[in-house]
Amino acid sequence: MLFAPVRSPRAQDASDDGSTSSPADAAEKSSHDFTVSVRAGAWIVFVEGEVEDSSGSGRFDTLDLTDDLGFDGATATFLGTGNLRLGRHDIWVTGFNYSRDEEESAESTLDFGDLRVAIDGSVVTDLDFVDVNFIYGYSFTTFEEHGVRLGPTIAVSYSSFDIELEEEATGEEEEIDEVFPTVTLGAQGAVPFGDFLLEMRAAGVYFNTDSFEAEGAALVWRPLDYLGLFAEFNAIYADISLNNEDVEVGFFGPVVGMELRF
Repeated sequence: MLFAPVRSPRAQDASDDGSTSSPADAAEKSSHDFTVSVRAGAWIVFVEGEVEDSSGSGRFDTLDLTDDLGFDGATATFLGTGNLRLGRHDIWVTGFNYSRDEEESAESTLDFGDLRVAIDGSVVTDLDFVDVNFIYGYSFTTFEEHGVRLGPTIAVSYSSFDIELEEEATGEEEEIDEVFPTVTLGAQGAVPFGDFLLEMRAAGVYFNTDSFEAEGAALVWRPLDYLGLFAEFNAIYADISLNNEDVEVGFFGPVVGMELRF
């Protein structure tokens, strides 16, 4: 989940002939009360976690994504954000689609639901995670009046987790395919300094056995009023128990990209 940056106010703006603009001109240039922005970034994603499935006999089997299935290292995926700002109110739409395939040789016998992979057998894993968020935020403060933005957020999210394991020699398969909509509460803040802006955010939802968290921090540089470049650390963690299946997975890593603001 990302938050669209806002322009820090400037007291003066020097022109080519050495004159300075009035405070009203500077305020108009840095205004962020009514804006639309679009952000696109490349997310370098690391993944970790475990998946658990049960066989028909009631036996539960757990596999580690890194140790058992070969999901070490990182892959890149697209991460997009749209933002509409109306005064103290913000509406964000964010989303990404993580898709990755790995093939790993079993160092010991792997049991997963009704699938069994013998020692030295090859298992092919297809992992897909989709996350789409609709976020509303309210800021108690504004840049013009207070120099910072700070306030709560509420998000309605659609998340889909699909992992499919196939024993290469026999073609036998086992799959976990779960959809879990969530409503998360959180907080967001932004502090400007010069042409830079520091953004921070956190959100989460917790039940008896389930949790969903998203955190991040971004540093934005705005060389032009309508153009921003950013570097960010983004993380999403999910621990979801549904039926006889359990998913405990985390996606995290740096994001780099740019934003256009209108």
